[in-house]
Amino acid sequence: MTGLLGAVVSLVVGVGIGGVAVYLGVPLGATRAKPDMGAAFATAGIGATLSALLALLFGWIPVVGLLLSPAAWIGVVGHRTGANPPTAVGIGLVAWAVTFVVAAGFGTILFGGPQ
Repeated sequence: MTGLLGAVVSLVVGVGIGGVAVYLGVPLGATRAKPDMGAAFATAGIGATLSALLALLFGWIPVVGLLLSPAAWIGVVGHRTGANPPTAVGIGLVAWAVTFVVAAGFGTILFGGPQ
């Protein structure tokens, strides 16, 4: 799913799924942080917004567009939560991958096939 509608669907799904991923995942690997629910969803909102914006602007570039979106999630999770790098990578990749799959599923439901 591409374009503005795809970015909006990814943003909404990313905030919901990413917030839960950050809230549950950071305490598993971070030594100095345990975000509350508000901070987890704020982190997910920033990550999803940045990811959707980068996908919208650079998604047409084959390799760069694919790598920037999960890199944005990883950077935001690592910066906002104080998670150690392996934890930030794990949470960022899981949040991005689940958001990608669910958004593709919404594209199939809304438009009758992958867009």
